[in-house]
Amino acid sequence: MEILVSVAILSIGIVILVQSLSSAIRSNELSGNVVLATLLGQQSLWQIKEKGYDYGVTQGNFGTEYPNFHSEMEAKNLLANLDDIKLKIIWTERGQEKNIQIETLVAKH
Repeated sequence: MEILVSVAILSIGIVILVQSLSSAIRSNELSGNVVLATLLGQQSLWQIKEKGYDYGVTQGNFGTEYPNFHSEMEAKNLLANLDDIKLKIIWTERGQEKNIQIETLVAKH
């Protein structure tokens, strides 16, 4: 009887450990993709500010280097010398679409 109880407790512990490990792996994958999306977004905003942009909504991608990521940008004029840029970096993770959004104001000189 004692062996049966010990095996049952050990089995429950192993199941909990495996579930925790699986959850940690998923969390690690998500945080890695969020960091990468943030870096891609910062790089995109830098390029947008340097090269210029058109008002409206545009879509882009990050080439063959990051094929699972793409972007949507919306630029609009708020005031005579002030534009609003919203950038969304989108990726698919485990069959679900995930995204981060970055918004900035750009002063025109």
